[in-house]
Amino acid sequence: MFFFTNQPDPYIGQWISVDDETGKEKSEISLYEEGGKLYGRIYALLLPEDQGKMCNESKGSEKGKPIVGLVIVQCLIKKGEN
Repeated sequence: MFFFTNQPDPYIGQWISVDDETGKEKSEISLYEEGGKLYGRIYALLLPEDQGKMCNESKGSEKGKPIVGLVIVQCLIKKGEN
């Protein structure tokens, strides 16, 4: 994953996910803090063939929803300095 940010917390900002097998950039993920917890939302799908895809592999409430906009990191709490 690569990131770019202007925030004082190095985790907050926009991140690019990279496919481990192909090395292609797949999505842009926005990590943000809300109520002292860290969340991450899929901001954009970068590959043309992924545009408009729906979440079909989830067994939860996300099933059938657009992948763009899904919160994929929820309620993480920072412990310690690292």
